[in-house]
Amino acid sequence: MSNTIAQIFGILASVSAMVSHQQKRKENTIIFNSIMNFLAMTQFMLLFALSGAFIKFANILRNIVLYILHKKGKSTPTWLTIIFVSAVIIGGLLGWKNWFSIFPIIGVSTYTIALCQKNMTLIRGANIVVLSCWIVYSLAIGAYGGAIGLCVELSSVIIAVIRLDVLKRGANHELS
Repeated sequence: MSNTIAQIFGILASVSAMVSHQQKRKENTIIFNSIMNFLAMTQFMLLFALSGAFIKFANILRNIVLYILHKKGKSTPTWLTIIFVSAVIIGGLLGWKNWFSIFPIIGVSTYTIALCQKNMTLIRGANIVVLSCWIVYSLAIGAYGGAIGLCVELSSVIIAVIRLDVLKRGANHELS
């Protein structure tokens, strides 16, 4: 029963993430990303995948700080980015189960660095890396609902990149 509930949480997390990827404004991306992280953290806890759960918890804390900074119009200081990435690494190592635990550490570290920047194109590009890493991890730990959702989510990111970055850049290039 808890496995079924975990799969439902994984699917809901992916729906929230897909909404996140389609946002034009960074604060909306952060809000939906936080909801996704909470839902995914719950899924990983139900599956006893502690590495993933710890990393998702670190992501929630990161998002709260980034949201506050963004609302105040402040950039993320380099030292804070280092703390966020360190928290991801520590969280991943605390819940280390096997070598598959390295995938979310690498993916989330990459995404965290991108999220601390102002460039939404970079953030969406980093999503491709992080999603690929989470897909591998999710399949390895049996989070099949989450893995299916992540594959759909990856499609959503690709659509967002095309819609918000490639086509927009093409339109701006034609105007030059």
